[in-house]
Amino acid sequence: MQKNKALAIVLLVLFVLVLLVVLASAVFCVGTVELVWYNTPNKCATITVEKVVKDSGMSNNQSIFTLDRQRYIQNIEQSDPYLKVLSYEVVWPNNIRIHLMEREEVYCIQDDDRYLILDEEFKVLREGQGEYQGGAVDCILIQGRSSFDTTGYNIGDFVPEQDFVDYVGLVDAFEASGMDLVGLKALIHDVEVVGDVLTMHTYLGVDIEILNSSYYTNTKVSAALGKLEDLEPNEYSKGSIYVFKNEQSLIEARYLA
Repeated sequence: MQKNKALAIVLLVLFVLVLLVVLASAVFCVGTVELVWYNTPNKCATITVEKVVKDSGMSNNQSIFTLDRQRYIQNIEQSDPYLKVLSYEVVWPNNIRIHLMEREEVYCIQDDDRYLILDEEFKVLREGQGEYQGGAVDCILIQGRSSFDTTGYNIGDFVPEQDFVDYVGLVDAFEASGMDLVGLKALIHDVEVVGDVLTMHTYLGVDIEILNSSYYTNTKVSAALGKLEDLEPNEYSKGSIYVFKNEQSLIEARYLA
């Protein structure tokens, strides 16, 4: 009688444990997935939750404790070069919130018969044949790199920043001065580096020349924009704004006609 009672208790405990495991498995399996956009998607506007989940490689009946977030992020970004995953969040107990933004076309590099369109992190978003034909609010053309070979890069690749060390931080510097990417691309047609001077050719006509642009970039860009605002309309189509450190080691911007 005592043995039967003990057996019954053991079976009951096992049953409860199995029930808890089953319930836990159901509760902690991936449930709903939500996409949260941090900008308004354009080229990615038709992307659905179902596509993102499929591209990620995540399974709907998968436990949230076995999520390989880094691999899912890589898979999602490889599926569409314009997608950037900011975070892969688990909302307790089993919901997933994927924070996304659409990469924006910023730069264009070109060799003899092919061009690449890059975002501000120098990721290749798309490619084209022949000569790039852009206009205001399109890409900023990187000049002076006729020896650059684009054949080594494909869509989705990151071009090493060391190849563009003079341009790294330029976008951040303009944004720190209150100018967004649309305004930046509407202002600057192309940029080039000769020696230690970075020159930006604007659609207004006036050039912006920054000496040693890799140092104090934010301050120098801010000084250039301040001087640009001081110009009269008849000064836009000629001359240059020259930004440098003066004899007192202060950042100075001068307009030279």
